[in-house]
Amino acid sequence: MDVCLEPPTVHQDQEAWQSYSLDQGEVGDPSTPRTAGSRAAAKGVLKGPVSRDSNEKEASQGTVSRLEQVFRGARDSVSVRVACTVRADAPRARFLVSRLRVRSFLEALALAGGGRERRLTGTLTITADSYHSATVECPLDVELLTSVVGDAPVCMLLPRELVHVIRSGGLELRSQVRALSARAITLESIKSAPVFADLASLAAHSFYKCPHAPFCPIPARATPRCISATLVAPAACSRAPSEITTHTVRLNKPEITFLIGRQGARIEQLRLQSRAVIKILPIPARLSANQLANPACIEQCLSITGDIESVARAVCLVGALLETFRQAPRHVR
Repeated sequence: MDVCLEPPTVHQDQEAWQSYSLDQGEVGDPSTPRTAGSRAAAKGVLKGPVSRDSNEKEASQGTVSRLEQVFRGARDSVSVRVACTVRADAPRARFLVSRLRVRSFLEALALAGGGRERRLTGTLTITADSYHSATVECPLDVELLTSVVGDAPVCMLLPRELVHVIRSGGLELRSQVRALSARAITLESIKSAPVFADLASLAAHSFYKCPHAPFCPIPARATPRCISATLVAPAACSRAPSEITTHTVRLNKPEITFLIGRQGARIEQLRLQSRAVIKILPIPARLSANQLANPACIEQCLSITGDIESVARAVCLVGALLETFRQAPRHVR
């Protein structure tokens, strides 16, 4: 009958067991180092893999925890170094990806050790966008986008001017367009060959800018404090006048008609809410027969004048109304 006797102290982790076997080993054991220097060298060799694994685990937990802070709103963004097949000065683009997909990508990247076999030449930045999606800014690389997006359709954020070019037929795309909103275009899976060519064409367009200004509402004003009128009067007299600016938005005829509303009620409400001067500029050129048959091809400008805060508020209100207009069925419009 074989009997196994445990050592006097039960060591739970590998590092403590290694320390026990080196420091308290029997003198007659030929595998035990005799001198203090050899024991220290053996400890360094044995502890190397353990510390490397722990560092990888800490790095993995750190990246995922920072991502969770971004999703909770505790921090603005998180950036990671990724391996790319393109150069460092390659064009960058922004994409809308589901939060679950982004979390899975970062976990897989951390488990792979950050791509040791390949050189880390790119930076991937993640910011929260909505309740279920995140904004991913990265270089235009096929392998990287395939790892991030997967088999799902790819959704690329676009400036408003470029969206208008696509709607008016000024840019031809070879892949199938799943959806086109005021701020993004959704194409087929990145694994389809024409999709990446269309993404490169969009990023190379003169209207495309990355990073571009995100579509977000203006934060509410802070609650005013009660201050004596004698203190407010000198400050009000010395305050410089607000800078007046004019912003022009180029739309098509159906969008302008929707913003005007029935008997001008909707545009009057926009003026009251934004406190800006909103005007519909007349069409400069004479309309052709083709334009009269297709009103969506008629371009008309909306002029917004006021201080910076009023103009920004008006632009956000106009964008929200147009988003509702484009998503509504035609019989509801």
